[in-house]
Amino acid sequence: MTINFDFGDLTKRIDIFSRIITKDSIGGEQVTNVLFKQVWAKVLELDERPNYSQKVSKDQQKCIFYLRFQVGFEPHMLIVKDAISYEIYSIINVNDADKWLKITAHRLMS
Repeated sequence: MTINFDFGDLTKRIDIFSRIITKDSIGGEQVTNVLFKQVWAKVLELDERPNYSQKVSKDQQKCIFYLRFQVGFEPHMLIVKDAISYEIYSIINVNDADKWLKITAHRLMS
């Protein structure tokens, strides 16, 4: 895969959150989102195939986020862009060159 853009194309500021899960006194889970990093990214919104009613449901919308290579990202993390949350499901170190990350994420229902 070849990246055909440069640093000037990283025009969207995104927040990346770690999800901390703890248990309460009766065994329920409490999820706390803690800011991990704020980074600049290039964002590509992917068109999904329409469902039977010819509408794309919001929970199926995907985005690809390109950002400079950084360590510490994990698939359970959350991305917030323009007050919309995305759950990461794929993180790729492009060409294993430690220069760019390609992160694919699904939009979460609000």
